[in-house]
Amino acid sequence: MNLFVINTDLKDDAVDAEHHWFDRGIAVTSGGQRYRNGLKRPREGDLLALYVNGRGIAAVGRAVDDVVVEVHGDDLVNPKESEEYHRAVVWQYDLREAPITIPALRDLRIFGQNAVSQVKLSSAYQGFLQLLAGRAAKPQSDRTELRRSAALVQRTGPLKRPAGARKPLQRPAPCMVFDRDPAVKAWTLRRSKGLCECCRQKAPFTDKDGLPYLESHHIVHLANGGPDTPDNAASVCPNCHRELHHAGEARRRELTDKLRRHVLETEEASGGVLA
Repeated sequence: MNLFVINTDLKDDAVDAEHHWFDRGIAVTSGGQRYRNGLKRPREGDLLALYVNGRGIAAVGRAVDDVVVEVHGDDLVNPKESEEYHRAVVWQYDLREAPITIPALRDLRIFGQNAVSQVKLSSAYQGFLQLLAGRAAKPQSDRTELRRSAALVQRTGPLKRPAGARKPLQRPAPCMVFDRDPAVKAWTLRRSKGLCECCRQKAPFTDKDGLPYLESHHIVHLANGGPDTPDNAASVCPNCHRELHHAGEARRRELTDKLRRHVLETEEASGGVLA
């Protein structure tokens, strides 16, 4: 996954949520063909960091596809521009209230003044990920995006136990879905050490992000009012996950009690930090 810094001239009054660039899921730039061509450089799946002039990095996310859209009129984010270039993004970190500062970027030799710049030095790339450590990842309701965001959280370094959400936001969809904290998923995966937290067997395979494939299970189901927090979440293998949901009542209760005990024990032993 490559990292690109996208320069935008949005001013302070255009960083607010009502200007929609974050809610619309787009990286925005303008300034002629040099900027348009620069925005074409990242490939689908690459990491994009939106650099707002005078402020720093205001958002980080994943490029959805390879398409750059030329925008005019009512679809402009900044109505003062005659033309903008948009790139679809799944935002994974909302940093608008506390951007990654320009001095912090300079220390890594990352500069946002270019139209689009790729961070090629591995030390700068890793340093940038470390700047995300401890910052709240954007909740995700889509399971694939939750997995991808959790993988990004894992790459930021040692993890502190996240607060999660006692009452995760529920959204209407073809079926009801919940906004879940990627940091909670990242925490439980790190806590598991690659072993199912139910049967304690090794994860069946490695996923697309190079991480052990384990599924998230909430001991008290979210649909039943359970929280999305580390003490109510576990990483389990697909077989145990199915059994936890579909076995007979006595067996489900036995597995759930076993899992609850294990989670509480490992949470206490963690001390609130996982290297």
